[in-house]
Amino acid sequence: MKKSVLRNLVLGLFVFGILMGMVFPFYADLFVNYKPGMRNYFVAGCLGAGVVLGLMNYWLVHFFLLRNLKKLTTFMKRLGAGDLTLHFDLESHDTFGELIESGNEMKRELSYLVSEIKRSAFLVHQQMAQIGSLTREMERVIQEQSQQTHAMSEDLSHFFSTSQEVLKLVRRNSEMTESANGQAELVQQTASHSISVMEHLAQKFKKLTLGVDRLGEITRLVEDSVESINDISLQTKLLSFNASVEASRAGSAGAGFSVVAEEIGKLAHHSQNSTGSISSSIKELLEGSKQIHLGVAETSSAMGEMSQQISEARGKIEDIINQMMHVKERSFEVDHGVTEQVEQSQRTSHLVDQIATGSQSTYKKVQNLSNEFQRLEKEFDQLESYVGKFKLVA
Repeated sequence: MKKSVLRNLVLGLFVFGILMGMVFPFYADLFVNYKPGMRNYFVAGCLGAGVVLGLMNYWLVHFFLLRNLKKLTTFMKRLGAGDLTLHFDLESHDTFGELIESGNEMKRELSYLVSEIKRSAFLVHQQMAQIGSLTREMERVIQEQSQQTHAMSEDLSHFFSTSQEVLKLVRRNSEMTESANGQAELVQQTASHSISVMEHLAQKFKKLTLGVDRLGEITRLVEDSVESINDISLQTKLLSFNASVEASRAGSAGAGFSVVAEEIGKLAHHSQNSTGSISSSIKELLEGSKQIHLGVAETSSAMGEMSQQISEARGKIEDIINQMMHVKERSFEVDHGVTEQVEQSQRTSHLVDQIATGSQSTYKKVQNLSNEFQRLEKEFDQLESYVGKFKLVA
């Protein structure tokens, strides 16, 4: 069962009336003598009178107090519902009157407060609308700035990558130029060494030609000597034959001499055969010397031409080396310039990335601020809607 002050008041007054009806007969015994058989009726009458007294007290309280309290309750309900146009008119110079005056004063204060809240809410709503518009504009500008910064960062990154590729190509070209320069210098050194070797070989071939010529002369002298020996062998052979003839004429006395003459003939024949072989070898040697002499002459001529060509090539290689040195110097200058450009673009890209990060952070903060203002606008809309429920006196 729900609690109720009025129900408790009714029960209290009802119990109070019954108690009065129960106590009154005992009190009356002090002053009244009852007729026989009337005491019970008197007690019942007192109880009934007590009940009626309790109900009468409740009615009086209801008529004079509760009726006005109901009016005051209705007034407070209307105030609670937002109707501030009412005014409770009841003159009562007591606590109830103070309660009514407090209600009217609360209504006046609430009316003033609601009107001020409405006015402040309207002004704040206008200011927040302007701030929200500025915030959205700021958000749009920062977003565009962030997009432009991001695009600039991508362009710088692409430029940085391209510059790095160019720097790699320049350094590779410089390395290739330096390597080619080294190879050219090596070729130049090789050419110089080849020329020196060829000059040395030319001298050797010259000496070889002189040696071959000297060998030819000696060979001819030997050939002459062999011919002389061959002639001597032929004469010795004839003498041996003549000695054999004379020994045969002498008979037994010339037998020993005949053997010697025969042996001398054999030796002469053998010498003649040997000189023939030597003569043939000498002829071959002379023919070989001629061929060597021709080969050495042709080789010397070819080596002279080759030496001249190598000298010309060495001059051209020197020109190429000078040009490569010039290209190398230019490559170093380009490398230095591209390196500075890459470093500058890297620093610029880093700064742009920092700006982009700051813009993104600012954009998020402005976005949060915009969301917060939108939330506050909704709350102020709710506040205006809530305050708009109050009815004020025009």
